[in-house]
Order: sequence, then structure tokens, then C-alpha cells
Amino acid sequence: MSEKTQNRIKMTLYVVVLLLAMLLEGAVFGAMHLSFVPCVMPVAVVSIALWEGMERGSMFGLVAGCLRAWSTSLSMYGAWSIVALTLTGAAAGLLTERYLLNGWKTVFSISAPAILLLDGVYVIVKAASGDLPVGAFFNQFVPACIISVFFCVLFYPLTRGVSRIGGFHG
Repeated sequence: MSEKTQNRIKMTLYVVVLLLAMLLEGAVFGAMHLSFVPCVMPVAVVSIALWEGMERGSMFGLVAGCLRAWSTSLSMYGAWSIVALTLTGAAAGLLTERYLLNGWKTVFSISAPAILLLDGVYVIVKAASGDLPVGAFFNQFVPACIISVFFCVLFYPLTRGVSRIGGFHG
């Protein structure tokens, strides 16, 4: 198989990973009627960016942000998702290209701030504007963040396997 074909297969599988994250957030957790919904899209973006670097990480962050904006109501949250996930992919890729090693500690340590960036800023803005009760921060946001970080156990090995297509470079 040519290198171009292997690269296309790899990129297609990464998009499947993002679709899986979107389905987990929307269909699975949305149907469970929890008081909170875990935020797994940033974990998927960070896991991809760890293996693919800054350029492709930001590209997949942009794709993930567009998927998330498309799957939610197109409001400020959709626009914020596009910006935050693109920045998350770029930052995670840059950190692993220059400073950090690919590993479990890295994916956990980058995913937690990514979740805080994506959902935390939005929750703070909504609470400050009075659209969200202040208690929702502790009742909904904190449990969602804690559960979201544990999705690294699913997405990190999945993206590590995809990254090995066409030669392992991580």
C-alpha cells in the first residue's frame, strides 16, 4: 500500500474517532438524562494531537469544533467550541512536539486543562450572566470534568493504534 493511501486511511480513522466522541456526548450521555454531560471531544482532540503534532492537531481540533457546533444548537457555545478545540489541538500538538513525551501522564495532564478551557469558561460566563445557577458549577460541571478525564483510557490507546498506520512515529 502506498504512503498516500496509508495517510488517507489514518486521517479517515481519526475522523471516525471524533465521530465516536460526538456520539458518546450526544447520543449515549444525552439519552441517560444525567444532570451533567461528560465532555469527551477535547479528550479525543488531545489524543490525536499527541500523535500527529501541532498542524494536524489544530486541523482535527477545527473539525471537532465544527462537529460539536453542528451537533449542538448553533449559538455562542458552538462558536466557542470551534475556537477552543482548535486551540486545544494546536497547544497539545505543540507541547508534545517540543516539550513532553507521548504517554499516559501527558494525555491526562493536557486533557484536564482542555476540558476546563472548553466547558469551564463557558460555564463561568453563563453563571456570571445569570443564565446558570451558581450551584451548577459544583453539581454539574465538576462531576462532568472528573468523568471526562477518564475517557483518556478509551481514546489514548485508540489513537495510538491509528497513529501506527504507515509507521509508528510517537
